[in-house]
Amino acid sequence: MANKILDFLFRHMPLQEIPFQKRMTLCEENFREMLAVFSAGHRPAIWFFGTPSYNNIGDSAIALSARTLLQDLFPGIRICEISQEDATCWMGELRNFLSGEDLIVLPGGGNMGDEYPDIEQFRRSVLLNFPRNPILSLPQTIFFSDTERGRAEWEKSICIYHAHPKFLLLVREQQSYEWLKQHSFHRKAALFPDPVLYGNELPGECSRNTALCCLRNDVESVLTEKEKKAVEQTLKDQTGLPVSMTDTVHSESWISAGGRADIVESKLMEFRKAGVVVTDRLHGMIFSAITQTPCLVFRNYNHKLESFYNTWLKDLPQIAFVNTVDELKDRIAGPMKTPPVPFHYDWKSLYSLIMTNLTDTLSKGWSA
Repeated sequence: MANKILDFLFRHMPLQEIPFQKRMTLCEENFREMLAVFSAGHRPAIWFFGTPSYNNIGDSAIALSARTLLQDLFPGIRICEISQEDATCWMGELRNFLSGEDLIVLPGGGNMGDEYPDIEQFRRSVLLNFPRNPILSLPQTIFFSDTERGRAEWEKSICIYHAHPKFLLLVREQQSYEWLKQHSFHRKAALFPDPVLYGNELPGECSRNTALCCLRNDVESVLTEKEKKAVEQTLKDQTGLPVSMTDTVHSESWISAGGRADIVESKLMEFRKAGVVVTDRLHGMIFSAITQTPCLVFRNYNHKLESFYNTWLKDLPQIAFVNTVDELKDRIAGPMKTPPVPFHYDWKSLYSLIMTNLTDTLSKGWSA
């Protein structure tokens, strides 16, 4: 029955719905060479579809950390990474090539919703094109706006999510999980931390000589320009440190897969050298947690930051959530004076989730 539903949806939601004007990297020759590597004798495999090439450093950090986590959980299993643009271009060929034993992994992030429609449409297309394959979505924040468009897009997505027989959706904070409960999808979903928290700890002493201001300058920000200037002035007045302005968006328009590691490492070192961080970016908060840097966090336009903080980070004394600039003034000293606590999680639980929910038909090659 599920396959009949997926076939119906595939006919009524064609691949051409998805734009891919961004940079592509796989020419036909390189694509054929990649498939040859993963041909008979190299199965099963993990296909990491839709990794970012745009300039969000947080999403690049997700791709890096997720790959490391998957390698650690499934040693010896080959991982093939394909960007969203390349996977879109070669979707038909990939659909014919993949074995039913192969696991498809989709990136995590905060793009499950109607704010970033090209990414949501890509996710739908993968589910529609690969009905036989187990598909794992790494931890997402879910936010469909309470508008006619947002509700319509959610209905399209949840219909496709429900129809796929082997789809496991990880969400990275409690409010998104509650949303799935309301739509009876929680049995095919699980709470799991953002993978950037995995394996990126930077222990040891470091000179912390700046106050870092990492604030959004896009549609997700709720701070006015006046409030942002007040934040900067508060950092100067309260810390006595020179203020450095930064962001988790790279200055270039795109980040190559080969260049990710250096860019992410450079950003983490910037956070590690800060005496305190003020941010309204989720990965500004996560980079602070990794580097054990005191951090004050403002909300953005949805529940993403506050729910993630309450789900995973509220017990770290060096991180505090604030709602106003006045509250920032009152609370900034607390995290700076408190000995930091590292984040801990049983990351091997992801292996159990995958094996329990997705790999019942896969070969014994998946066993740990």
